[in-house]
Amino acid sequence: MTQPTAGSATSGSTKLQIVLVITILLVAVFGTYALIAFNKQAPKTYENYRTPKVSVIETAFSTQHIDIQTRGIVQSRVALPIQPEISGKIVWVSPKWVNGGFFKKGEKLFSIEKTRYENDVAQATYQLREAESQLIQELGHAHVAEREWQGRLSKDNEAQRKLALRKPQVASAKARVSSSKESLRSTQTSLNKTDVYAPFDGLLAERTMNAGQFASAGQQAAILYAVDNVEIRVPLTFNQVGFIELPGIGSSSQQPVTVTAELGSASHTFEGKLLRTEGVLDQRTGILHAVVSITDPYGLQTPRDNPLHIGTFVEIKIPSQSMAKIISLPRHILRAGNHIWVVNDDNRLENRQVTLLPTKGDTMYVYEGLEAGEKVVISAITHAVNGKLVEIVPNDIAPEHEAPKSPSKKDDDSDPLAQQLTQG
Repeated sequence: MTQPTAGSATSGSTKLQIVLVITILLVAVFGTYALIAFNKQAPKTYENYRTPKVSVIETAFSTQHIDIQTRGIVQSRVALPIQPEISGKIVWVSPKWVNGGFFKKGEKLFSIEKTRYENDVAQATYQLREAESQLIQELGHAHVAEREWQGRLSKDNEAQRKLALRKPQVASAKARVSSSKESLRSTQTSLNKTDVYAPFDGLLAERTMNAGQFASAGQQAAILYAVDNVEIRVPLTFNQVGFIELPGIGSSSQQPVTVTAELGSASHTFEGKLLRTEGVLDQRTGILHAVVSITDPYGLQTPRDNPLHIGTFVEIKIPSQSMAKIISLPRHILRAGNHIWVVNDDNRLENRQVTLLPTKGDTMYVYEGLEAGEKVVISAITHAVNGKLVEIVPNDIAPEHEAPKSPSKKDDDSDPLAQQLTQG
């Protein structure tokens, strides 16, 4: 019997391994194909996708008198430093000599010690009486000399004649009387200035001196703010100026304006007048400042429940000129860059930029960018693009975008295309 050799056994084993590897690869390929074939899903359809619904309003022109709004701080029309004109010790102050005290015009504020100035008046009075007495004596001597030398004096020598009649002495005495009168008047004025009075109805602030202190001439003792009228310096932009009828340069106006102040948790309204403009346009900011005036802000003449204090931050509404072809729209539809959505005749969206009047509030006023009869979208739109087809619904129907119905929620969540269509 013939025995198999080692080489033939090795060759048979190699062939068997090759066959097994090929078999395993074929099984894997066919198995993968079968899994894919059996698990293949039917194509998704979105038969229920609907065109987004929007609500619109049709634009119409109107004539408007709108309020141009600006802001400012209440200031006194006059802020006068109280400065004594003479020096001395303050010996008396008014009971109202406190920050926030009100004074009427002519009411005494404080007094400076009078003794020194009373002595000056007495001395000046004495000197005046002396000068008057000397003048009377000189006039008497001149009269006697004229009678004694009448007819003896040569008219050709005028200098000799004046000297003989004591005219130089009389002129000197008259000058001394005049000088003494001026000295008395000056000392009397200084004495009168020891009492300091309010030059106008005002509110005291920034008090720096009190009774017992020495006041130097020209030293500030306090500041008195005029309260018969207050003024508000308000900025107006270049656009705002074009809509307001402003007073001319050098003239005043009585145009009524509304001033609103937040006092505590409530808003209070005051009547004011657009008084004037400052007449200079700031080249850096393009701002023109106007001045608004309010009469009797503290209610001193006519009592007020809520006075308007100096330093209060307020809002001012200035009526504009009459403007035609203005379109009123709700402000909530305005997008960045003053853009809004308009639906054209083909029911497609148009991205429109508009020009607005410079106002605030829930209503905006368009004067450029729209024509009468156009359809402006007033409802929310998600993923809106230019040219997108929309369906217009009445304003009383909620313009919600309905999500399409897909075979299953799981499919919607797993397919980005389905999510995109659902969001509109």
